[in-house]
Amino acid sequence: MKNLSCRKIDIHTHLSLTQGDMTAERRIQVNKRLGIEKSVILPVTDYMEVTRHPFRHGAMVDNSCACQICLRYPEAFSWFCNICPDGTEKTYELLRRYKDQGARGVGEFASQLYFDEPLMEHLFACCEELKLPFLFHLSPEKNWGYGLVDHPGLPLLEKELKKFPGLVFIGHSKVFWYEIAQGPKVPSSKLRNSCVAGKVKEGQLAGLFREYPNLWGDLSASGGGNALMRDEEYGLSFLEEFSDRLMFGTDILDEKDLSPLYRWLDENYKQNRIKESDYKNVCCGNAERLFFL
Repeated sequence: MKNLSCRKIDIHTHLSLTQGDMTAERRIQVNKRLGIEKSVILPVTDYMEVTRHPFRHGAMVDNSCACQICLRYPEAFSWFCNICPDGTEKTYELLRRYKDQGARGVGEFASQLYFDEPLMEHLFACCEELKLPFLFHLSPEKNWGYGLVDHPGLPLLEKELKKFPGLVFIGHSKVFWYEIAQGPKVPSSKLRNSCVAGKVKEGQLAGLFREYPNLWGDLSASGGGNALMRDEEYGLSFLEEFSDRLMFGTDILDEKDLSPLYRWLDENYKQNRIKESDYKNVCCGNAERLFFL
């Protein structure tokens, strides 16, 4: 059995300003226990504040706080910026300023807008020009929690992948990973936003990954974890085929909420079911390459 020989980078980290919650200092200690060398902070926006977004629990850090934490602990953290787009030059200037301050991407974007709205396409154009990867949470419909909205089969995402080939889109959430398998022709929003069990008959997601090299996958939380683990044979083949565009993450506010994918990756690597190059890509190499970490 192999020994683990790779550090981990967590590309999906939320931090709190409230003592007792997941502050930067507590996260550093948690990372030491988990073998995670670096975490990418995803801050909140005013939109999340106004809509009582669940990320507001524990006064989650905003762009300014995320930047300051990274300046204080540069070895432990990097950060993305997050904004409420307005369709004007102000959006571009704000993103450019955050990039100049060290932001490595945009996200976790969670506004309730359709993927192909003009406001979003303007944001995508700004991100593409500034070479800022875009990490999004996907929602099954308007007024359903939070996240960009797309239909079953992800036709709007595909439209934007085609229209902005120079922008890396990083998919996240149960709704995104639901598309790893075929399902009912007209799935309910509740089904799309759930962790479906059972064998996988290949769905739309693999085709999108094959067709569009600018589509990447965030494996954090229960969405990405369940997608790979529900059918281990298919999950391992999916990971091998797209190992150059899948990235490890946690998306936890409490250590007890860590997805079992964390152990699944390690165990399958130690048992030679995941190649060393693929394991390293997913755990750290892809994040290093995409975010210049």
